[in-house]
Amino acid sequence: MAPAKGVEGVWGEPTSTLDWCEENYIESPYIAELSVGLGSWFFHMTLLYESQLFDELPMIWGTCILLYSFFETDSKPNSPNYKLMVILLLYAVSVTGIYTLTKDPVIHQAAYGGLVLMTVCRGTYCFYYSEQEFSPRLLLLSICLYLLAFLLWNIDNAFCDQLKYMRSFIPTPLDVFLQLHAYWHILAALGTHCQIMFSFHARCRFLKQHTEIWNIGCLPLVTVKQNGHVD
Repeated sequence: MAPAKGVEGVWGEPTSTLDWCEENYIESPYIAELSVGLGSWFFHMTLLYESQLFDELPMIWGTCILLYSFFETDSKPNSPNYKLMVILLLYAVSVTGIYTLTKDPVIHQAAYGGLVLMTVCRGTYCFYYSEQEFSPRLLLLSICLYLLAFLLWNIDNAFCDQLKYMRSFIPTPLDVFLQLHAYWHILAALGTHCQIMFSFHARCRFLKQHTEIWNIGCLPLVTVKQNGHVD
């Protein structure tokens, strides 16, 4: 985790329990790792443990909210599932407390992986067993994007030395194509967006609303027609 090429960062010595495959402070003494998504900029800018928590704990809380929506696409109107709310809330609070006290990154990875596994299981059930109307394209797109992101994340971790060696022969800005952790952020965000669109579409169809799926560049967008109820 030492700064690359003798460049010192302005934030002091890193205290985070994780560092990624991008060389630190190459572009600026203010930003340790530049090639990341905006959602985790503070962590990658400082590599401090406090900012690491701001990056990783929202992944747990946000996925719990997403998971609730995913499971409740076919629930009756005005009938909140309080049992599922409590379970997910206790899960998020427990992970937050344990991870904050132990500072073990494996705990966060396992906790987040468990939520993702539940999402995949729910998606598999919808695809093969649910009689509810939904968009298979949105479901498959979200799963494939996230699995590709997870693959690149693991390659970045497992072959970091080889990637750094390859980047040393590639001029800037072309070396950004080997910043696989950055692509993890991009693809995971796209996969999450597609999953939100899938849940929204499935919920609207359950409520007998007429929906349309648009393609805005590479992003699908689900809209509901005004007064668009279907029989």
